[in-house]
Amino acid sequence: MKTIYGDDSGVLPDLDLSFTPLTDPTLVLLSDCYKLLTTPQGYLFWALDVPTMDVRDLLLDGGSEIDRAETRALTEEVLLSDPRILAV
Repeated sequence: MKTIYGDDSGVLPDLDLSFTPLTDPTLVLLSDCYKLLTTPQGYLFWALDVPTMDVRDLLLDGGSEIDRAETRALTEEVLLSDPRILAV
């Protein structure tokens, strides 16, 4: 049985300006994970209470081992907040 995750517009590798719906469940889930990890908290207007983070802010930040551990924990929290991730 095929899992249905809904439709979405493509964001990888660039935003699909034609907004052609993605219907492949794997691509929908990957696109949503990408959005969760590249969107500052509170910017997803349809889900303001969903935890998000913008990992691009961390790319040039060397950070300490503690910072890296906190980042790993936050990344896990963000991804696991989507029940579809737990279902995979």
